[in-house]
Amino acid sequence: AGKRIEAIARRAGGRADQVAGRPDGRNAVKTRAITAGDLLRFQFLSDPRLSPDGRAVVFVNKQAGEKNEYRTNLWLVDTRGGSPRQFTSGGRDSQPRWSPDGRRLAINAAYEYFSYEESIARHRAQLGVWVLEPEGGLAVQVAHQQGYHPFWLDTGTVGFGCSGYEDCPEGLFLVPARGG
Repeated sequence: AGKRIEAIARRAGGRADQVAGRPDGRNAVKTRAITAGDLLRFQFLSDPRLSPDGRAVVFVNKQAGEKNEYRTNLWLVDTRGGSPRQFTSGGRDSQPRWSPDGRRLAINAAYEYFSYEESIARHRAQLGVWVLEPEGGLAVQVAHQQGYHPFWLDTGTVGFGCSGYEDCPEGLFLVPARGG
């Protein structure tokens, strides 16, 4: 009660307006038309994942960049309170998945940005599936292919899929979570 939210409302004809009001929709008012500059300030949050012990949530924060591309980084927030903190800064990180013991995260680096050959060449060193420790520490690249949707088989094994695009044959693959 008493909180104010802001949202985007799209009208017929495709024009978007920024609106503000209470969460229940009452007292909603149009604040102004959205400008191109506003797009650079929008943050799109997605793919929230609760840690196995319920104490943390990791999520994807997507923002438009100035060079007509999106940047995605992972953020962590403590469920008991506190502010979210940026966890990765690669600009192409997505699909976080907690290990069964909650001590590590498997993530996909650069997944959605590889629709152009020059982008593939430019980001090849960071491409793949990584295992990270949420409290800081090791970051291990466990797959150098354009894998997607990482998952944990157990605390020592990460899986991922490939669609046959670029240098990764089609199929599901299992790799040691420690790399190698």
